[in-house]
Amino acid sequence: SLEKKKETVINERIVEYVTIEPDGSIQTLVETEKTQNEVVHMETKDTGEFAHRECSEFEQTERFNGEFVAVERGVEEYVHLKSLDDEYEYFDNGGRGAAGSASRQPQKKQNGGVGAGVKDGQMNED
Repeated sequence: SLEKKKETVINERIVEYVTIEPDGSIQTLVETEKTQNEVVHMETKDTGEFAHRECSEFEQTERFNGEFVAVERGVEEYVHLKSLDDEYEYFDNGGRGAAGSASRQPQKKQNGGVGAGVKDGQMNED
């Protein structure tokens, strides 16, 4: 049998600062942070083969008096596939690694490989 689990979590945080100047003018600064995390896990219970994907998207913005003064967006993705004969992992941090370089290094593993794994739908360290 094949089982599939999909979980999506969405968070948003908005902070608004308002300053009223002595002359009556109003200054506003609005900071927003949005994140969306999605995990999809499919597994065959008969053989233990699985496909696992985690994707995180984020956005941070700052608006001063209605105009954007800072915007940052990014995506991180992790994929782990395992068949009876082979295993594959992939991680892409969207260029947010050390010194801003992307970590786009797929790792192909034979049975008995070392690294992060999934057991009973949960991430674990081998």
